[in-house]
Amino acid sequence: MGIPPRSRVGGGQDHLQSYDETIEIFGRSSKGIEALKQNQRQYLQTLFDGQYDRQHFESRARIGKIHDMLDLGPKIYFGAYSVFYEHLIDAVVEDLKSDLQDRAITEIMAEFDELFINVRG
Repeated sequence: MGIPPRSRVGGGQDHLQSYDETIEIFGRSSKGIEALKQNQRQYLQTLFDGQYDRQHFESRARIGKIHDMLDLGPKIYFGAYSVFYEHLIDAVVEDLKSDLQDRAITEIMAEFDELFINVRG
C-alpha cells in the first residue's frame, strides 16, 4: 500500500494554511509551500522504508531543529499529523475494501464453478 497518494499527503499542509499562526510560520521558511509538501512526502516515505540507520536519525534531528527554529510546536506538528493519519487510515480502509471485494468475487466465482461442475457432472 505505501503512503497515501500525493494528493492526500499535502492535506496536512493544506489544513495548516487555514490558520494565521501557521501561515506566519510558513512565511518564515526559506522554502515555498510546494517545496515543503515535497519535503513532507519524502519525510513520510522514509518513515515507512524500513531503513532506520544513523543517517535516518540524524535527518530526523535536523528536521526537529528546523521545526524548533521556526517555532513550530507540538500543537501544529501533531495537528498536521492528525490530518495525515486520517488520510492514511482512509487509504488502508480503501485497500482492505478492495482486497475483500476481490477475494469475495474470487470465492463467488469458485462457488459457481463448483456448482456448474456438479450440475454437469
